[in-house]
Amino acid sequence: MAELDANLVKLAFQAIRTPQKWQNLLQHIIDVTPAHAAIITLRDKKTCQIVNDDALEQEYHSPLIQGFSLEAVTYYLEELRTIDPWAAAQIHHYPHRPTVMSKVIVPRDTKDRRFFDWLEMGGLKDTIAFELDRMPGNWTAINLFMPCLLYTSPSPRD
Repeated sequence: MAELDANLVKLAFQAIRTPQKWQNLLQHIIDVTPAHAAIITLRDKKTCQIVNDDALEQEYHSPLIQGFSLEAVTYYLEELRTIDPWAAAQIHHYPHRPTVMSKVIVPRDTKDRRFFDWLEMGGLKDTIAFELDRMPGNWTAINLFMPCLLYTSPSPRD
């Protein structure tokens, strides 16, 4: 495990100095966790913006998105970004420590299922989100997308 930690720190340091290397860091995180995809986002009180949004709008590609096909990223950016219930919840619920988002908003209780249908098409069911940094008016988060639902709310009988 110490070797993995050393590699993680090394990759994080490289990514901070050279933003194009975030892809290597995200891929490493995916490789050593149960996550299958990851996105780094910049949040504010009104919107969910993916960091480096200008480049994404031009090419629909970013080193800050890993594990999604180009088509899936395009669909998310054009159709789902503004209706992502977990992103909306994160705007008001800063996850200071890793937070299982299915605990905050239960997918089965959501009326507009388009975001969750998109996740399931990619074999994903849940995300762990946590804050990376905070600045006035904005904060940066990482979302690790998982293939299984990590939380199931108690049934009404419980």
